[in-house]
Amino acid sequence: MNTAFSVVLRRGAYENPNSKNEQVVDTWEISASGDLLVQWLRQDQCLVIGDCFPSLSERGDVNEDPIQTVRSVAETHWGRFIFIARNHLTGAVTIYRDPSGMVPCYYSFIGETVAIGTDVRSLDVIGLRQHRIDWDEIANSLIMPNLRRHQTCLKGIFEVAPGEMVVIDGDRSCREQIWNPGNFIGRNRLCTFEEAAELLEATMIQTLKTWCDRYAHPLVSVSGGFDSSAVAVLANKFGSTELLHLYTRSPVGDERRYAAMLAGHLGCEMSIALCQSDAVTVQKNLSSGRPRPSARAFTQVFDEISAGYATKVGASAHFSGGGGDNVFGKLHSAYPLADRYRRNGLGRDLISTALDVCHVTGASMPAVLGQALRGLKPTSTPEAWSVRPDLLTPKVKATINEEPHPWLVRCRNVMPGEWQLVRNIARATALTDHLNIEGDLPTICPLLSQPIVEQCLSFPTWYWVSGGRDRALARAALRAYLPASILDRRGKGAFTGLLAEILHNNWDRIYDDLKEGLLAQHGLLDISAVGEVGAQGADSNRIFTVLYIHETEMWCRNWH
Repeated sequence: MNTAFSVVLRRGAYENPNSKNEQVVDTWEISASGDLLVQWLRQDQCLVIGDCFPSLSERGDVNEDPIQTVRSVAETHWGRFIFIARNHLTGAVTIYRDPSGMVPCYYSFIGETVAIGTDVRSLDVIGLRQHRIDWDEIANSLIMPNLRRHQTCLKGIFEVAPGEMVVIDGDRSCREQIWNPGNFIGRNRLCTFEEAAELLEATMIQTLKTWCDRYAHPLVSVSGGFDSSAVAVLANKFGSTELLHLYTRSPVGDERRYAAMLAGHLGCEMSIALCQSDAVTVQKNLSSGRPRPSARAFTQVFDEISAGYATKVGASAHFSGGGGDNVFGKLHSAYPLADRYRRNGLGRDLISTALDVCHVTGASMPAVLGQALRGLKPTSTPEAWSVRPDLLTPKVKATINEEPHPWLVRCRNVMPGEWQLVRNIARATALTDHLNIEGDLPTICPLLSQPIVEQCLSFPTWYWVSGGRDRALARAALRAYLPASILDRRGKGAFTGLLAEILHNNWDRIYDDLKEGLLAQHGLLDISAVGEVGAQGADSNRIFTVLYIHETEMWCRNWH
């Protein structure tokens, strides 16, 4: 498995034969996949696993207090890494996960033993096979997909949120959100649109250069859309880049024309592969070894093709444009208009922003003004997380956990568009472990890198809809690098046709699994409503929902 690590810390006592006094000793058991660098700090008391830029040293950033070291690391370093430290005086264990979320991080503890890792196998050392499914968390994951809570779907196993520090001391733990997105909101509020584009361009270039210095021969999955094209064109500036394009039989999932334009623009060869539904085994869940269902069945075909081609060309990593919509302010709401009014008051510029929002969202002017006005109310905030009760029972709705994402807790006082941007980026960090789970190479999502995220948070939200185009600021930043045919696209492809094929070809098996399954037995699933999906046909939302529910069912069976 790619991007996997395991750390077990044990504290015990032994008798020193010279002094005949008991002494405390800490033992570390460490394993990590080849893509994760392991760095020791402060005389083997602190450990950094992963890519941490710039390289840490024992000078300046490290002191006797692990908590202060974490704060320093969070302020001065970025990448995809986990920081772990043991306080040699108190025995407390400190864990920090960088804000990108690109390295999964779960933990459990009992007595003097703490286990930390990417999956349940990493934590088996303290008997986690005895743990049971947390059905309340299963219910919450069904109704609010991609909201990652501290408690996972296995009792006794917890997740460190991106940018969070966890301190485990004896039989208790405490959490603190060290990286605060609110610290970066509005930092570049006074710059012009043109100045903002230049700042974003410079940040993206430097960030991709750093990733390419680390992984010199990446395979970039290009869809023909803006985000993956942005990653490809910048990565190609700094080394040998391979391109892979996947398409489906459905016209909406066939973007070969745009991908070919990108490849021609870069002067790169590109491999093209057809994704077929019969390559998907719906009763297989690739995240079965993790403490919550976090994989999608339809990505099996992507994984297989990507892994095969990466091996053929000798790629060093998979690069993805994942998270671009979220980071580049694709808000599709009127909240940027509300932000502009709250920041600058009445003015002629409000009219242009209102028109921009209309063009981007396709909504009428009355609808845009109505949502913006609602956003101006002191008690009004955008929806914290979308709730999807479809096909679920009232029991699921009654178990909704109101615990907000820790990033949103730190941003209660920001403007509604800024709040929505933070929420969208938080959603993206939950998706980083969906692709290439079983391959040997890491998957890097450069657009979720901390420098890019912090820069995007710093600009006025109305810049993202400037000129009536979504992600306008990012498009302006890359105007000199991408062909207009891609840069100015307003639509984008989708794999809804592939999902529909998977559901249609496997309907009888999926329905039987759900009808006789664990979710139904625990009163979470409205089987009659599920049956209607197959009888009447389904829209894209219901197709995704049924497949997601079935994927959760398969995960549960692994642990029942």
